[in-house]
Amino acid sequence: MVTSDNELPTAKHSLNRKWATRGCAIAALCIIFAYVVFASLDLEKPGLYYDEVLFVNAALGEAVPGLFVHSRLFDTPVQLMPYIGALKAWLFAPIFAVFGVTPLTIRLPSLIIGAAGLWIGFLTVRRTLGARWALIFTGLCAASPGFFLVTRHDWGPDSLMLLFKAISLYCLVRWIQSGRKKWLAALTLTFALGLFDKLNFIWYIAAFAAATPLCFPSAFRILLNKHAGKALAIAAVFGVAAAIFILPLLELPDLATMLPRLNQITTLINATFDGNSIQALFLEEEVPLYYRWSFILLACLVAGMLLLACNIWRSWQRRNLSVKTITQYPPLDWALKLSSFSAIVGTIIFLEIVITPQAGGPHHAMMIFPYPQLILVAACACWANLPTKISKPVRNAGVVLTAFAIVVVLLADAQATVYFQRQISQTEKFKAKWSTAIYELGDLVNEKEATNSYNNIVLGDWGLATQLIGMVSAPSRRKMLDYWPTFSMRMEKSAAIRAEDDQRIYEMAPFIGILFAEEHASFSATRSGFIDALNSIDVDYTIDIIHDGDEALYEVYTVTPRNPDAH
Repeated sequence: MVTSDNELPTAKHSLNRKWATRGCAIAALCIIFAYVVFASLDLEKPGLYYDEVLFVNAALGEAVPGLFVHSRLFDTPVQLMPYIGALKAWLFAPIFAVFGVTPLTIRLPSLIIGAAGLWIGFLTVRRTLGARWALIFTGLCAASPGFFLVTRHDWGPDSLMLLFKAISLYCLVRWIQSGRKKWLAALTLTFALGLFDKLNFIWYIAAFAAATPLCFPSAFRILLNKHAGKALAIAAVFGVAAAIFILPLLELPDLATMLPRLNQITTLINATFDGNSIQALFLEEEVPLYYRWSFILLACLVAGMLLLACNIWRSWQRRNLSVKTITQYPPLDWALKLSSFSAIVGTIIFLEIVITPQAGGPHHAMMIFPYPQLILVAACACWANLPTKISKPVRNAGVVLTAFAIVVVLLADAQATVYFQRQISQTEKFKAKWSTAIYELGDLVNEKEATNSYNNIVLGDWGLATQLIGMVSAPSRRKMLDYWPTFSMRMEKSAAIRAEDDQRIYEMAPFIGILFAEEHASFSATRSGFIDALNSIDVDYTIDIIHDGDEALYEVYTVTPRNPDAH
């Protein structure tokens, strides 16, 4: 039943609403718990991926000096790469200290971070649209195959980014509703942590900053009237940080390629939301889909822009109301504002990805999540909360249409997510860089280290170091050398420089050398350089082959000097 804004609920209705709200919260927690349990099945599959665990070395106290540690403060890693901070390494360090490094301790915390984002999203929508809409929104997000895959295999990294986005919107809503400065402080801190985690969070900050005054003009006026100095100071700090850390990394877009680039990123986002661009990293076949997200994204964009126009019109109607009334929005206003806010943020982020030449992966496209889902829910809530003077058949038709879209997305996404999980559980052979044979490789290195003493463990190709740091024993970690750059340019070096390299490599013996098998080499020149170096120095070596199914995947070289006394 649709009631006007002036109708007051009876005590019985208030009690029923209270129990309904609690019931929705319990149901949401059950959905989130089910998501974590479901995503945790066969968590060791596929094998750990290089980018997924690049934070592990820093989390272990820099077991291998310099490996993915870009900068330090008081001997503590603060940047893993020029654009990735050490926040995730700091969070995981106590987990690894207590429970060790395993697929479970690497992946389960990322799932829990994703679950925390789902719960905060529920709280945000509950405070604005109501508990039932919040429950629907939580179900849509939890069913998303893109969300399932990026939080289960957090190679982006994306889990913390998604959490910080959820927190930032919650802080904005709480500040608008209460006017308390602590929520502005929490919002600022969330932005800072998101930017520290990964610099491309600036996409979201810029989109958020652009959408807020457009969708919440009264709240923006309050900010300028009461906190203009602080707001300008904070904006200046973020601006300076962007100038120092982000501008040097940017590349200018090629305007001549913008149209193909638009098509490329549109296709990427479509394939990310339906999960195919992510699963293609480690699985061979695509999921059979009953719909394509491109149609849903287009519909969400159109709906969002229409609701933005409605939001502007309604704000104009209410322009003479008091500030207190404006900030205490009824559900219809919240639905209009959240949907238009989502459309603006999603569109701006999309354009930012398009004009950033370095962007082009599914982990970038997930920056838009979960705004299409929020538009769908808010659009349905708009129809349900229209004033009674609107024809009831018109309202009902709008609710049915948007509800149908929500059901289609929910069922199709759930089907895709279940399919992906089934494929992961049933697949024994993944793509080489995600192979579960990485665990067997770690066991072999530990076995060799237990029976003999080796000076070093030399990694002769890209894509091995970060996983093995977690797979091998603590003493072995300190012997690891990610030496593939030395071999990659070997054949282009002068004879004198090659001789110097040969001497250093000879002095490392006895050592264990590790390569991908020839057909899976990351760089063929690197593999050739490694083998050429071994054949150029006075050593003997044996090779152990690790197979993935019936295919050779890793080669483990046990290298010893021919004349130990001379060595």
